[in-house]
Amino acid sequence: MKRTGLILIVLLLVSCISNKNTVRIKEFHPLWDTVRVLSNPGKGWYHHLLDNGISKYKIRNDSIFFSFPGMDHLYLRLAWSYLEPEEGIFNWQVIDTIIDKYVPLGYGISFRITSKETGKFPGSVNQEVAGVQYATPFWVVKAGAGGSVAERNGTKSWVPDWDDPVYLKKLDAFHKAFAERYDGKPWLRYVDIGSIGEWGEGHTSFSTKVPPSVEEVKANMDIFLKHYKKSQLVCTDDLIYYGKNEEDVKSILSYALGNGISLRDDSPLVDWYVQNYPDTWSVSHPWFYDPLYLSSPVVFELQHYGTVKKDGNWLGPDGSDTIPRFRKSGARIMRRAIETMHATYIGYHGYAEEWLADNPVLTKELANLCGYWYFPVTITYPKKLLTGLNTIEMEWINKGVAPAYNSFAIIFRFTSATDGQVFDVVVEDSGNRNWLPGKIQKERYDIELPSALKKGEYFMKFKLMEINNDVKNEVKVGLKESLIDGDGFALIGKITLLLASGCRKPAETGLWQIFESSIENRKIYSNPFADVSLNVIYTRPDGSKIEFPGFYAGNSLWKIRLMPDQAGRWKYRAVFSDKSKRMRGSFMCNESDVPGMVTLYEDNPIWFGYTSGKPLLLRSFQVGDRFFADTSNFITGEVWSDIHRSRFLNWLQANRYNMISAASHYLNRNSEGRGKGWNTPDLWDENAQLPVPAEYEKMEKVLNELAARKIIVFPFSGFLGRNADYPSDPVKRELYLTYTISRLASYWNVVFNTGGPEPTLPHSPYLSREEIIQTGMAIKELNKNNHLITVHTPTGDSEFRDEPWLDFITLQGPKTTNRKELYEGLLRNHTKKKGLYAQETLWPGNKYHPAYTNSDIRKNTIVATMAAAMINFADMNGDSSSGFSGSLDTEKANDEIHKIYNNTLDFFESVDYYKMSPMNEIADNGYCLALPGKEYLVYLEEGGMVNLEVEQGEYKVTWVNASNPKEIIDGGLTTDGKGFTSPRHGVDWFLRLVK
Repeated sequence: MKRTGLILIVLLLVSCISNKNTVRIKEFHPLWDTVRVLSNPGKGWYHHLLDNGISKYKIRNDSIFFSFPGMDHLYLRLAWSYLEPEEGIFNWQVIDTIIDKYVPLGYGISFRITSKETGKFPGSVNQEVAGVQYATPFWVVKAGAGGSVAERNGTKSWVPDWDDPVYLKKLDAFHKAFAERYDGKPWLRYVDIGSIGEWGEGHTSFSTKVPPSVEEVKANMDIFLKHYKKSQLVCTDDLIYYGKNEEDVKSILSYALGNGISLRDDSPLVDWYVQNYPDTWSVSHPWFYDPLYLSSPVVFELQHYGTVKKDGNWLGPDGSDTIPRFRKSGARIMRRAIETMHATYIGYHGYAEEWLADNPVLTKELANLCGYWYFPVTITYPKKLLTGLNTIEMEWINKGVAPAYNSFAIIFRFTSATDGQVFDVVVEDSGNRNWLPGKIQKERYDIELPSALKKGEYFMKFKLMEINNDVKNEVKVGLKESLIDGDGFALIGKITLLLASGCRKPAETGLWQIFESSIENRKIYSNPFADVSLNVIYTRPDGSKIEFPGFYAGNSLWKIRLMPDQAGRWKYRAVFSDKSKRMRGSFMCNESDVPGMVTLYEDNPIWFGYTSGKPLLLRSFQVGDRFFADTSNFITGEVWSDIHRSRFLNWLQANRYNMISAASHYLNRNSEGRGKGWNTPDLWDENAQLPVPAEYEKMEKVLNELAARKIIVFPFSGFLGRNADYPSDPVKRELYLTYTISRLASYWNVVFNTGGPEPTLPHSPYLSREEIIQTGMAIKELNKNNHLITVHTPTGDSEFRDEPWLDFITLQGPKTTNRKELYEGLLRNHTKKKGLYAQETLWPGNKYHPAYTNSDIRKNTIVATMAAAMINFADMNGDSSSGFSGSLDTEKANDEIHKIYNNTLDFFESVDYYKMSPMNEIADNGYCLALPGKEYLVYLEEGGMVNLEVEQGEYKVTWVNASNPKEIIDGGLTTDGKGFTSPRHGVDWFLRLVK
């Protein structure tokens, strides 16, 4: 019997090995179609329907227009006087007729409402008085607006004074009404700031020739920023640079881009620009568009097509013949101008029928080239998928000239080869916003296949989709049409689906990384957050157990999540508290490159370390409220995106930082100049009084990137943040804390902050001492993984230093250049069992701090570290949301101070700082760290003499130049630690004694 049992075990093992899953890699390149036009959302051609007059460029033949490849929207440019002929009396029908006809057919609309035109009534303007043409309504003039009459080619036109208070007041009232009617409509692509200059282009070349001032430009921009909160604003490049010096150009450009205003160029292939800007393809200011295009759509407008032809700048079919005087073709100039600008929307500025007849091939080419143009490169997937969690990897390339500005979902469809059963898996974010032009980007998609699916063979397909509230648009990719089915899905191949049982290979994760699995429960609960719990017992490889709750993830889906602390095979058993459903499984935990969860250094807990036993010298940097946001600021227009965050994090790592202190995290500091307007995760629904799973997912997406980059996060706002949404009711607060910790506890790189900033600020408290203590104790109780817990405190000593739930002290201050005062203030708050985080102690440029010199920065960093305090550094220019720390624009970083800070910390990492403790009592000068009988380190800020009380023995003596640690001077040997004098050159020195 024993022998038979052995044979059976061997057969089972062989069976499992023979069924070992392998992956398929499919190459898409042979299946690409680079000719078929992909009409996709948020990009494409536009048609000037109203331009230089309301009859200009009318569509003569709808059937031809409807067949125009890649036509996205109609651009309506018309004079203000058409829409408000009398004050407060609006003639919306002029544009509503067009909207009502074309929007239902799938076309979008964009607007430019002008205050100055060069043509005549009727047509270009709607009013003529005493031979003067009025694009701005004449009633504005009668109301007292200042302006002048300019004449060109016998035509007189009224030109407003662009900052006249009456003009601005009436313009403001008009755009208030216009925005109330049209702002935020799903079909509205953008609104041009068209209230200055000829045709709204921002220049006065055909009237006064007086350039609008910086103040005039900003005053007009402010009106649009005030009223259009939901729509993209665009201005012409002329508005930025016409008649301006370099300083003014930078000022206006910075103001525009900082407020989320994008740009357009209306001059490509204008003959003068072709002559004068040949190397940049008639684009006068190419630097305007890079890096703008990374965050906002750029608009290209061709010179009037008829004029281009008349000038001799468009020759041959599709403009492909060479222009003799320029030695390049018109089509090539246009193509390269679009590439130079990274344009998303492109216009030919003429009659659709004429353009399309002349340029049938080029029209299709440029329809694809503008904006984004996606191609799958490869897909890697298991030949045999299992019910439960599966991983698919895809490589993508963007062959367009710009990114997309919305996130697209990727949908995987599984169709049974036997009975046609269809099941879709939606991954809400395909990662497409990171697919920059010309770069291959790899994405990993974790997909969950429900256990209810039947095993067997399935056809696996995919497609991209824009899913935005009620709007759903298919996003086509550059594959042969024969691969695309009637629902827009592209075939990947045939897979075999197996049920998750028997010899299934367990899921895998890394040590200190995240294991996660899902369980579907379709039972209806009135409140799934509170009516039921998902209880999970995990069994470690050594047989010990840990209990940790799962959490509700929305849409009948629950998740379990764990950070494993042992390598080997883990098992788990999950059951709902009402016994409605249960599951069990296992996973393999492999060694990883994560050194462990951030904690206190076990052998000397005044320092920080990892659970692996390694020390951790924190290099922390304060980052502003925008960091966790996923879009630009919807109030101020300040530009921000995932791309900007990644660019900042690249800088952070290059400068050797390993930690950030993030404002508006976990919660948004919803106040002016702080978190207001930033779309950071809003974890708690104030109205429903419930957590919002989708908002947690937004936060976790960023935390995942930080964990992958080995960056630790201090949440400046914490669980209960100032000016933030969090529950006040004790029962709801317990629910919120439990839910949040169940999701965050599996991140090795997070610490817990009870609340901040400054919850007990004397003149403005928002939490009582008792509330903080109760919350801290509640967090401690829920804190199964023993994450470090702290609380942010006002300037001065911490009143929570000795609280049993507090693992490290977070200080604001001392803010001083007096090193003795700094050292003593830090030491006063130390204990022998807790770390010290000097969170707001050295913030150069902050208005509440002294003016630190570079020498102060270096010396303060040294003295704080000698006090065993970890400094959270900053780079500001005003309050804590200012400067580089606020903007996170790497161009604004003060590289010198970051170099000083990190070079100083490099010295401490070269010695065994973590073994020593502050012991100033054994030195009669300077600041001292010591491990008595082993090692001593003294910092002499002004050099000089020092005597140490050392334990018996012989020590090697070295001097290290504190301003240049590479300079090391042998000081011989000592047995008594007496009579040391620093070298005569230099200023400040380290004395080091090692046994």
